[in-house]
Amino acid sequence: MELVGESDYMFTIGYTTYNRKDLIIRRLNSLLTMDIPSNVEIIVVDNASSDGTFKAISDLTDGTKIKVYRNNENLGFAGNFIEAIKRAKGDYVLWSSDKDEINLSGVQNLLDWIGSEKIDFVLLNHHRKMKLKKNHQSLIRKNKTRVIEYDDLWGCSHLPGSVCNRSVALAKLDDWDKMTEMYPETSRYYPNLLLLVKLIPSGNSYFFDGYIAYQKEYAEKSYHAASSGDHYSHLMSRWLQHKELISLIESLIQKTENIKHKKYLHKMYDSLNRGLYEFISTAIREERPHLHAYFSYSCSYFYLIRRDYKLLKLVIKSFFDNPLLTIHRIKKRLKIKYGI
Repeated sequence: MELVGESDYMFTIGYTTYNRKDLIIRRLNSLLTMDIPSNVEIIVVDNASSDGTFKAISDLTDGTKIKVYRNNENLGFAGNFIEAIKRAKGDYVLWSSDKDEINLSGVQNLLDWIGSEKIDFVLLNHHRKMKLKKNHQSLIRKNKTRVIEYDDLWGCSHLPGSVCNRSVALAKLDDWDKMTEMYPETSRYYPNLLLLVKLIPSGNSYFFDGYIAYQKEYAEKSYHAASSGDHYSHLMSRWLQHKELISLIESLIQKTENIKHKKYLHKMYDSLNRGLYEFISTAIREERPHLHAYFSYSCSYFYLIRRDYKLLKLVIKSFFDNPLLTIHRIKKRLKIKYGI
């Protein structure tokens, strides 16, 4: 493999791994059979594994173009994602899971599309090419080439296939330590969403109808146990993620002086909140499928009408029993709910 100067790299494929030695070795063995273009850099960032990963992949890639790094301490899933961007030398960086194989022809297709433009972020299609588990589909994400809009945020949550402009991403994530403190649940699993909230208002982030990485196998060990002890897709974690994204958007609305960006952030804020029922409903279905029907019923028109009818009867009865106390209670509730 021909070595080139760091400044010549246009594209970095950044693998991150932790205690999944066999997986990353299979990925690297596959890459070592490929004719890697001179403007493409491949790096692996080991997140302080304790299973011998770093030595194994260092020995395997010795004398090749593939660069291997090891963190002095475990930075967490999202922290290692950020570290891969920092370590990269390419103008654009693809985050790749150690479960994913690489389609190198897709790199050139993407670079040809980008051309001389300076794109902030590109989200590629992603699929599985493997024996599937029950209820799993091969297609994970498929979009036409277009601008990522304010109502697309959660459609961008799947991290594999994410390509960022390295210099833009590093500038937007320069306060990462502060973000991990303010938005702990979201920063743990979705660093890409925190980045996109900052990038999307500029209108320079895109879906691209092509792929580079695709999932080749499942992993026995997962990085995704939520801080609450549940899965990151379960109710407690999802509610925290929603609140944190809303808080970030509110913060950006207050800080930005760009009127266009401010209006755009308001639209993103409204979109996330309008989709809250479906968001929570999906989390309940994921966590407790047998309880989902009860939740759906409690939000149905029939149930709401029945509930409001009972409430109206109660208010009327209370009014006849004690008018002044009833009026006082109504005013109190209106003040709490609407500030009236």
